[in-house]
Amino acid sequence: MSMQKTIDQFDVGDVLAAYELQVTEELNRRYVEALEDPHSRYTTAQDAGGPWVHPGLLLSQSNPPKCPSHLLPDGLAHVQARGEAEFLKAGRVGGTFRVTWKVLDRYLKRERQYMVFDCRVTDGGGEEVLRRRMTTTFVRRAGGS
Repeated sequence: MSMQKTIDQFDVGDVLAAYELQVTEELNRRYVEALEDPHSRYTTAQDAGGPWVHPGLLLSQSNPPKCPSHLLPDGLAHVQARGEAEFLKAGRVGGTFRVTWKVLDRYLKRERQYMVFDCRVTDGGGEEVLRRRMTTTFVRRAGGS
């Protein structure tokens, strides 16, 4: 992007900068340990594809604040208000994932701005792993102006 904007300045149809995520064994292991979810599918090869990336890791890394275009105005916080997620295939540890976002809608409700995003997570081969639709809003941070 040649010109940076704060997230509240994006409009319907705008595509935000993509985010690349490399999921190493270490990153996945630390995430699984933090969740206390020791299922072997996240640590041991299930087939020739290797261990699975924990789905929660892909969800957390695909939130709009991870986007390089995501700059908030001073004093605002980004809050997810609603979301739907569809996992299309297992992401594999050791893979690189590309996360993209597109603004589908913007609206005002109860004097608060909302934005609806389409998010796609693809693997190194370009196949969709995760498809999300999320609605976010912006709230004043404690002590914010």
